Amino acid sequence: MFQRDYLVRLIEEMTSVLGKVMGLRQDNKLTEAEWEIDELLQRKFRLRGPLLQSLSAEDLIKMITFNGVLESDRLHGVALLIKQQAMIEEKRQDIEKAAQLRIKALHLLAYASTQGYPVKWVKTCDEIGELEALLQGVYLSNALHRLLWEHYEGIGNYAKAEDHLFHLYHRDPDILSEGIAFYNRLLGQADEALEQGRLPREEVQQGLAQLQDDGRLK
Repeated sequence: MFQRDYLVRLIEEMTSVLGKVMGLRQDNKLTEAEWEIDELLQRKFRLRGPLLQSLSAEDLIKMITFNGVLESDRLHGVALLIKQQAMIEEKRQDIEKAAQLRIKALHLLAYASTQGYPVKWVKTCDEIGELEALLQGVYLSNALHRLLWEHYEGIGNYAKAEDHLFHLYHRDPDILSEGIAFYNRLLGQADEALEQGRLPREEVQQGLAQLQDDGRLK
């Protein structure tokens, strides 16, 4: 009962604050928008804005994991507030800082998608897609590419999963066996699922053959 009541209050307060922050940002009241974010961070997450920006995504995940259980709702909430802070920094023309915050938000959401329980109040896939589009051409870490690979395979977007696999593989050829295992998993899917995932069976077979050839050349 307590957990459910907490979640209801969290959703209500997140919805209210996100609306306020959006309005303040549009009115160019950026400091006031930050105050709204900071107050909610302190009240619901025991965090402050500067700390939120200085901690790594991995550190934030540890802080929102209790007794080995990830609190997905809280992690989504933090990610959405980081995303709002990124939009404030973009309004200030600090493009680099905005990009780094978006990377952090993307990492949190991808981790929640692959390691946490589903949440109903956030369209996680849409949020990930939006952030990834905004970060086109920006360097992403190997750890984030791996999370996105797992995320897209999990939701059946096999073409996007393959994209992240190859980003990783070009940096770290030692993941060859994992890539081969990925294609073998896809070969176990129905043709219809592969078509919907924008990676038809023929392309799966081609990708598998390429990695197998690379393995033989080693």
